[in-house]
Amino acid sequence: FQKGDSGTAIGYLRKAAELSPSEAEVRLHYARALEAHGNRESALVEYQKVLELSPHNAAAREQIKTSR
Repeated sequence: FQKGDSGTAIGYLRKAAELSPSEAEVRLHYARALEAHGNRESALVEYQKVLELSPHNAAAREQIKTSR
């Protein structure tokens, strides 16, 4: 993902989120990859899931705030 291949990252991160649905950090990275790929609505859904799992996650809260 850091090399700019958000499409490949999305596939791996989606699988990681499926395997570890309660891992907020996995979902945060997944949301960032979705957003980088231009899929803002799906990214917002994932950021919301991050906040459900980790209510004090400042990164997710900020991303939701700036995306609206």
